[in-house]
Formats: sequence, structure tokens, C-alpha cells
Amino acid sequence: MIKHLGIEGVFLFKGQSKKDKRGENRVLLTQDATFVESIVEVAMTKSKAGVLRGFHTQKWDKFVYPLEGEVDVYLMEDKKLVKLSINDKNRFAIHIPAGVAHLYIAKTDVTYLYFHNEPYSDKGTKTISYKKAGIKGKYIMSKKDRQCK
Repeated sequence: MIKHLGIEGVFLFKGQSKKDKRGENRVLLTQDATFVESIVEVAMTKSKAGVLRGFHTQKWDKFVYPLEGEVDVYLMEDKKLVKLSINDKNRFAIHIPAGVAHLYIAKTDVTYLYFHNEPYSDKGTKTISYKKAGIKGKYIMSKKDRQCK
């Protein structure tokens, strides 16, 4: 299932999930997500509860799939802001096109899979202050995210 959001190029993908007494099998991406053909890098990141990552924009498209944990995701383009909450009852991948700002706040420990159409590079990443979206609170974050104005 693919669901488009109100920001150009941003959409959610929810694959089928099957559970039984042995565990669970989830489809993360299919060929319906045209992005699949251009994947050149798959990365994994773990965040502890209370971590804020972002806002970041990159020069490449990506799919982000939080494998486990609970996370709030904010997407921002121009002045439009979309908030999503992802947890075990509501698990999906997000396609984030190049240039769309995104931020994650881990409510619990979270493991993310990233599917990029270009290799990650710090030079291709721009940081925007989380305060621009009115986000308040005390979070664990990188020096770059904390000092961004």
C-alpha cells in the first residue's frame, strides 16, 4: 500500500506483515515503489530513547524504515510541516525526496534502515534548527543539531 502525503514526493509504504507463533515476516519494499531500482546503499542507525536527529536535508532520495521502536517523524518543506508517529501497531517506510527536511524523535530505542539512491555524505547534508518547527524539550542530540540556528 502506498499513501501520498501533502508534500511533493513524500509517501508512505506499508508492506504486508504476517505473524505466527514463530515470529513475524514483513515486506519492506516492493517494485511498486519505483525507488527500489535506484538503491545504491542500505544503512542502519540505532537511536536511544530521547534522541532527536535533525532537521536534515540531503541531496539524495531515501526510504526510511524504523524496524522497531516508537518514533515521531517530522517532515518539512517550505512552511508545510507533517508529523507522523510510527510504532509497532503502525509500522511503515517513508520515502523522503532530496531537499525535504526530516527530523526524528525516538520515544523508545529505535532501529532504522535507510535505503539511499546515492551514498551518504556529510557534504550532501544540510542541518536546519528543530526550533523552526516549534519543537521544544530536552533531547539527546549531536553537537551539529544542538548548535544549529
